[in-house]
Amino acid sequence: MSRWRSHFKPDDEQARRTAKAQAALATREFAIRELSTSEWQVRSESGRRYRVSQAAAGQWQCDCPDFQDLGHSHGLRCKHIEGVRLWLARSHSQPEQTLPERTQPMYHKVILLGNLGRDPEMRYTPAGKAVTNFTVATSEKWTGQDGQAQERTVWWRVSTFGKLAEVCNEYLSSGQKVLVEGTMNADPKTGNPQIWTGQDGEPRANFELKALIVKFLSSSKNGAARSGAKAEPEPDPAEDDVPF
Repeated sequence: MSRWRSHFKPDDEQARRTAKAQAALATREFAIRELSTSEWQVRSESGRRYRVSQAAAGQWQCDCPDFQDLGHSHGLRCKHIEGVRLWLARSHSQPEQTLPERTQPMYHKVILLGNLGRDPEMRYTPAGKAVTNFTVATSEKWTGQDGQAQERTVWWRVSTFGKLAEVCNEYLSSGQKVLVEGTMNADPKTGNPQIWTGQDGEPRANFELKALIVKFLSSSKNGAARSGAKAEPEPDPAEDDVPF
């Protein structure tokens, strides 16, 4: 028997799957669609789809590998089954609503993989919250119809807040490769990127991003290897009031 099997605790494993389902619902990584009164489809953020069903006797089934393995042998419910159970409990606990009212709110997420254009700049708000700004260049290359190599670079201005801002200011420097996940800050009047005119008279556009996650993919400026490092900010309801 493997070491993992010898330390297997069904109650702990079930609690772990329930926690994963709660997190997936909270971050909208799960998209659940009702197929019938006893059958649902769960689509994960990766695009995989699994079918969850409940028999007349109340027994749950899922076609995912985890349930096929441990569900049958230990009676565990996978995270997809737990997601459906939590989703149903949430729906039944709310007053009956029309379809548009029950639709989940829309949102967006932007993912950047590029290099820093300059060293970060950190400052503090009047309330003492750290704010760090830096620029990221994302480039794509292709061959044109004339056979010539083509390249396009898009510059992003990234803002980070709180603990994440302090970590970015300490470890990031110009030229480093980073992966950034966040939300785009659009012009409140038009919903588009900020448009301005450069000194040469040509129009420019600022693509601004409020970072939620930053992963460091190359060595830090102090020489420490930070490959794959990740920092997440603490919730700060006041940070949206801070100008870039």
